[in-house]
Amino acid sequence: MISYLFLFLAVKNKKYGGIILLLLLAKFFIVSFIYIRQFLSITILWFAFTHYLEREKSYRYILWVVVASLFHYSAIVALCIVPFRKVHLKKIYFVIFLSIGLAIGMLGFLKPVGLFLGELSNSEKVLSYSSSDIVDAHWLYLIEVLGVSLLFLIQYNSLKKKISPLHFNTFIFYLFWTALTLKDPGFLRLQWFFYWGFASTIPLMILNFPIKQVRHLLFSLLCLYAIVFYFRNVTLRDDGAFIPYKAFYQDSY
Repeated sequence: MISYLFLFLAVKNKKYGGIILLLLLAKFFIVSFIYIRQFLSITILWFAFTHYLEREKSYRYILWVVVASLFHYSAIVALCIVPFRKVHLKKIYFVIFLSIGLAIGMLGFLKPVGLFLGELSNSEKVLSYSSSDIVDAHWLYLIEVLGVSLLFLIQYNSLKKKISPLHFNTFIFYLFWTALTLKDPGFLRLQWFFYWGFASTIPLMILNFPIKQVRHLLFSLLCLYAIVFYFRNVTLRDDGAFIPYKAFYQDSY
């Protein structure tokens, strides 16, 4: 309940709060009963993002990141957006970041880095993530990254005029981290901390598209995307028989 309170506080005053909430719940409702501590840390960060970082109170945001990291240490990754909050990243940098992310993600090169960091920090969890076998690329996320990146590139210059550098760059960070972790289910959860940038930017991308008929198609695809993610999370666990409250009786991370 505390997590959903922070989520409500983050969404309530947003212009497209309904669409943002739809995307957030589709992606996180089921997993919020499984990764309880991480979901709490994520919602704390979203609250801090909208109440402090958006208002240029970066020191307070950093303090909230520290608080969130007490619940799940991976929240510390959200600090990397702070230096990029004032200036829109140039298109060439976006292409470079995305290309590097896709190359590392598709080749599975993140695991050696994870092993090094795990040894350095003596973290058993990081070591377990890094020692697991490389899996096939997550096709749903791959489609998301490629499709949304193409749409983003088409509208890049016009979106820069309508979206703040903070949201613009957080959206880019989400795509980068998603590409980077395509074959690493454990590390894939790192992109969750930047999902706010995705959820808050997508509605503007659709409304900004110059062809009205295409806007309707894009909105329909967005709804389909939300439905697919929700039911993927349902069917992924217990062969579709997953009941959320059961997670309270299990170990959750």
